[in-house]
Amino acid sequence: MSRQPGRMLCLLLILTAWPSSSQADDALPRRTEWGLAVEPLADGAPGLRVRALPAQGAGERAGLRLDDVISHVNGRAVRGLADWRAAQARVPAGDALTLTLVRAGQLTERRLQPLPAPSEAHACCDVLYDSVLDAAGRRVRTIVTRPHGLPQRRPALLFVGRLTCDTVELPDTGGDGWAHALRDLTRRSGFVVMRVEKAGVGDSQGDCAATDFATELSAYQAALGALRAATFVDPHAVFLFGAELGGAMAPLLAADAAPRGIAVWGTFARTWLEHVLERERRRLTLAGEAPAAISDALRALAEWHAASQPQPLPDALRARAALAPLWRGGPGTFDGRPSAYFQQVQALNLAAAWARVDAPVLTLYGAHDWLASRADHESIAAWSPARRRCVAVPRVDQSFSAYPSARQAYAQQAGQIDLGALDTLRQWMREVLGAGAR
Repeated sequence: MSRQPGRMLCLLLILTAWPSSSQADDALPRRTEWGLAVEPLADGAPGLRVRALPAQGAGERAGLRLDDVISHVNGRAVRGLADWRAAQARVPAGDALTLTLVRAGQLTERRLQPLPAPSEAHACCDVLYDSVLDAAGRRVRTIVTRPHGLPQRRPALLFVGRLTCDTVELPDTGGDGWAHALRDLTRRSGFVVMRVEKAGVGDSQGDCAATDFATELSAYQAALGALRAATFVDPHAVFLFGAELGGAMAPLLAADAAPRGIAVWGTFARTWLEHVLERERRRLTLAGEAPAAISDALRALAEWHAASQPQPLPDALRARAALAPLWRGGPGTFDGRPSAYFQQVQALNLAAAWARVDAPVLTLYGAHDWLASRADHESIAAWSPARRRCVAVPRVDQSFSAYPSARQAYAQQAGQIDLGALDTLRQWMREVLGAGAR
């Protein structure tokens, strides 16, 4: 008999009463930095191009140059970003490594010594690094910011992240729209805020590209339990904020935790296949594809997802070679995640999960977010039996950038960071807390 992932996992929590220092007495060591940023090659060929080298970083010290193409790490091939993340997880912290690269058509090697990663620092808050165990027994990094000078127990917010395997550890300045949004949430909310690194990302053990949905959900369940148990958190005033796929996790987390409220941003509510097909239709329309070509692509995409449900992705593609161009990822993955991840998401009944939520709900979406739909956010609000609100943020896409038009948002032209959605979130949380006080 199948069960919802939110109901079936036993959790193990550790270190729920953090000290006041910026580094908790945690068994999970801090990562090291390789000092370079990479990206896939434009023609889809194996390897990764060096696109940035921070000054005085490990990459610059090793003699790397912009536009070098990395083909191997310690003799193992690096075909794309999934291989790169796996290599970072595989190399022990502090060990030197050998990069094989192509420069001006010639093979060469460079020896790179990673440097210790700096810890986050915010003038407003203590930054507490800790960890929890997921259902696979791996330690997963949690990062908690606690505002200075506040009473002993404060309201708190757990950020439930996106599908992507990107880090949620924050640079002091800059970064993409998500980095701006998380910094703003951390520094201006007045709440205790927790973020969770996915398996194999940052300090976390494991491999994000091999982690399924149920195991990832278990990490957030453990993190939520640790947050509620912290001595400086009011366990009756803990909110969830789910972004994109994290919005689908939010009602599952609520099943056993009774949050004070749930907010979601740029998420979906129907089955995964419905969501993917609708998203792809919007994408192809904005890209200027002809209607007939869009229909052909969607029919093939539906067949591809149907084929990948009962069997691993490589087996599905070998049986249907014509669908191979639709495969976005490395061997055995799609969008950087394994087939089991999407099989488990497809099995969810999110309408039923939201109907069981007995807490106020806020659904937020950007009017120029082509990855999500207005209908899904309105459906969540309609399905939730408690107080609910649905808010559209004008001109904004899912990455908190505002654009003059939907096509410019898709092309990422003339965008500016716009964090108005977070003002709405903060106001709503204060209203929910105020209503409870009355």
